[in-house]
Amino acid sequence: MTLAAYKLLIAMPLQQPLLETSALGLTPSFRCLLISQSCPVLPFYYLYNIWRIRKYLSRWCTKTLVHAFITARIDYCNSILYGLPDYCINKLQRIQNAAARLICQQSRFCHITPVLFDLHWLPVKFHIEFKILLITFKALEGLAPSYIDSLISIKSTPQYDLRSSNDSLLLSYPKPLSKAVIQGNTG
Repeated sequence: MTLAAYKLLIAMPLQQPLLETSALGLTPSFRCLLISQSCPVLPFYYLYNIWRIRKYLSRWCTKTLVHAFITARIDYCNSILYGLPDYCINKLQRIQNAAARLICQQSRFCHITPVLFDLHWLPVKFHIEFKILLITFKALEGLAPSYIDSLISIKSTPQYDLRSSNDSLLLSYPKPLSKAVIQGNTG
């Protein structure tokens, strides 16, 4: 495998979406091939099968099945989707909306916001941001694994009085990894 196939997300600035991540088993492109071609088909198949037996299940059992087959797949590596256009994220949002309607036994024409609120679910776009913020918070507090801790560091206070010195927390960009570190050569 080439070096380009082992790009790391956390070592890249969060302003630009990640174009390729083969190390995680996912290869999303900027045009959202992962979401548009492979993602929506399987969750709707599972939702249909759960819908067929829904009348025999309690709300708790339905929520457990939906979480096992649907939301776990939506949440898997969803932080690599940060920064993608809304039309890509909306495909995942439609899956989440259908799952919420199935659990609460609502029609497909009802408003989804109260249903998501009742289930204590965030919309997909906000859930992605929440996940990234939670990982950052854990890294700053020393609760994250060491491989994440090493990627986030706090800038020291500048010697001169700058406008940015009023901010209580400034994060520095991580140092780029060398080819030897990525390939596992220790020298």
